[in-house]
Amino acid sequence: MKSAIIGILVGILAALFAIQILGRQAPAIRTGWVPVTQLEMDTTQRARFERAEEARGAMFGSLLAELTSAIQEDGPAHAIGVCAERAPIIALETGVSHGVRIGRTSAQLRNPKNEIPDLLKEGIELGISGNEQTVFEDGDGDGGIAVLTPIVLMDQCVQCHGGEDQLGEGVAEALRERYPEDRATGYQPGDLRGWFWVVVEGDG
Repeated sequence: MKSAIIGILVGILAALFAIQILGRQAPAIRTGWVPVTQLEMDTTQRARFERAEEARGAMFGSLLAELTSAIQEDGPAHAIGVCAERAPIIALETGVSHGVRIGRTSAQLRNPKNEIPDLLKEGIELGISGNEQTVFEDGDGDGGIAVLTPIVLMDQCVQCHGGEDQLGEGVAEALRERYPEDRATGYQPGDLRGWFWVVVEGDG
């Protein structure tokens, strides 16, 4: 019943996102993005970059708060469910409220729904360092931008992403049950865990 309700909420938020932001079904992240420095951005792009940063900060803050609360109240194993069930909703809510598309991804996925967007694949092909924030402009020239920001593992994150001897109580069991093909353990504090990605559409 709980999972059905969550599914309905995600569907509603996704519909709102499409109607309010795009006026149509949200397309997959396009190809044709070109790296751009902040010095090269025009005034409109700078404003969109600031909006992307505000959205990322909002999503990060909301997700961190819920994860911290879950760990403190019910233990680290409960955080696995928060990431699975609440993170997609937080991303949709953030996208709607800030007028962007936003998500998280990694080269070593836990949740297969966080598959690497085409934009990130392009960045890797271009040889861009995954350890630095990268900004792209839409190659179509409509002023749209996309921002990739590294997610660096914090000390407390080893409870769910560290080595076998670092995982919190019940985490290994929770991962086997929910994510039997999990590839997101073995990290240490300071490691690159993945990226936040934010797309702010242009005028096209």
